[in-house]
Amino acid sequence: MNCHSDIGFALNQTLENIDLKLLDERIYKLKGKYCFLGIQYDTEFFIFQKNGRLMYIKNGVILRIDSFNYITNIIFDLEQVKYLSWEGEKGNSGQFIGQWKAKWNGINLNIGGQYNECGIKIGKWSELGNHTYDDDYLLHVGEYKMGRKQSLWETIYNDKIIGFGIYNQLGIKCGKWQEPIQSYSGINNVIWIGNYNDEIKVGKWDAIHKKSYYNTEFMSLGGGNYTNNGAKDGYWIDFDDTNQHGLFALKIGQYLNGAKIGKWVIKYLDEIIGGGHYDQQGYNIGQWIEVHEKFNWQIIKYIYYSLLYYFSWMLLKWVQVWKLEIFLLHDNINGMWSF
Repeated sequence: MNCHSDIGFALNQTLENIDLKLLDERIYKLKGKYCFLGIQYDTEFFIFQKNGRLMYIKNGVILRIDSFNYITNIIFDLEQVKYLSWEGEKGNSGQFIGQWKAKWNGINLNIGGQYNECGIKIGKWSELGNHTYDDDYLLHVGEYKMGRKQSLWETIYNDKIIGFGIYNQLGIKCGKWQEPIQSYSGINNVIWIGNYNDEIKVGKWDAIHKKSYYNTEFMSLGGGNYTNNGAKDGYWIDFDDTNQHGLFALKIGQYLNGAKIGKWVIKYLDEIIGGGHYDQQGYNIGQWIEVHEKFNWQIIKYIYYSLLYYFSWMLLKWVQVWKLEIFLLHDNINGMWSF
């Protein structure tokens, strides 16, 4: 990947003194992910399109420059934006041909596969998942036939198969699948198990996880049923499967054709910490107690060590920091949760 381009800018060059709107109208603000200590967080960045090139910009710094022929999709994981590159040959029309291999920060990952003369994926491929942090990543391995995924595909994490399923001749998921959540990691080891019908989730789906990285047995976390149209229906134990912290506040209640209805409760460690009611259209009504958006392991770790250091004699009493009321303090306390 070139460090300079005909756009006139270089990687890592700052644009602090440049009004992006004056450069070109083709500037887009996107939501993506960045990684800190192996955990992903939401963030925003810009992409800037000009002269057949695409720049990724964050905080006024150019992180990556690609040609349009070089990419097939916009990259939303900023770790991949900064560190992932590909090496291989191009044909006369700029299409990918032959063997292409991925590198992470200049180091060969032994990931990739073959393109035919028309730039279409063929044969065995290994592809990175969305969540990537140095050597902590998901790997999807399987066969392509004329650009379509075929037959058995497996998902690998730390050299272990943790997911698998079948693609039909049209490249569509069908039958039973075992899929890790998008944010899967050593501490966030949740896997969904259920059936697809033409890429649509149907019937019962179960979420399982390990209580810790060192446990070998999985246990139930949640799940429920989908209609034939892929809508959640009936009793569900729900949770945010983009959670990066291994701390799951379970949301328990009823769905009606995809809409939450009636009473829902929020549980953490088998204790009810919140909840409320939905009307028949799925809108919140009445009084609600909801989990604070900053409910994560960093808060718990910060509070735990602060109390241990300053108030060790009160530690048993203050272990209640795990309860919701700590996260429902006045807005002016928000600053203390910035890490």
